[in-house]
Amino acid sequence: MAQTSTAYNDALYMPKPEPGFEQPKKQAKKQKLNTKLVTRVAMAVFFLMVFTVVLRYTMINEMTAQINTLEKQLQEITAANEQQTVYLDRSSDLKNVEQTAQTQLNMGIPQSHQVVNVTLNMKDKTVKPANGTNGFITSAKNIISYCLEYLY
Repeated sequence: MAQTSTAYNDALYMPKPEPGFEQPKKQAKKQKLNTKLVTRVAMAVFFLMVFTVVLRYTMINEMTAQINTLEKQLQEITAANEQQTVYLDRSSDLKNVEQTAQTQLNMGIPQSHQVVNVTLNMKDKTVKPANGTNGFITSAKNIISYCLEYLY
């Protein structure tokens, strides 16, 4: 059977809370939530700052290690370059060239039947680089001068 009477409804007889009595509990809960939120945000910011500092420190260490390896490579290349310079200085000395030719390559002074004299009847010519202007007149001059070289 359905209850149609309001006599058995407990909600009608429950005392209503006073407005001043419930608010301090809600404010205390809000303050607790605010302090928890503030501490969590502060901790997150702190850990982010620490993480950033550690990350920067590792980046600096990696860069320092790279710089050290590059400096070592530079020193090795400089030493090799100095060795090559000394080798080239020794190689360009005519006495060393003659000694190397005689000892390692079994060369000697050519005899009269081994000498061949060559004479060339060619004129020297000078080639000037282009000025960088590629106009019609410049290209025409170049063609005419090229053709005139063969007429002389």
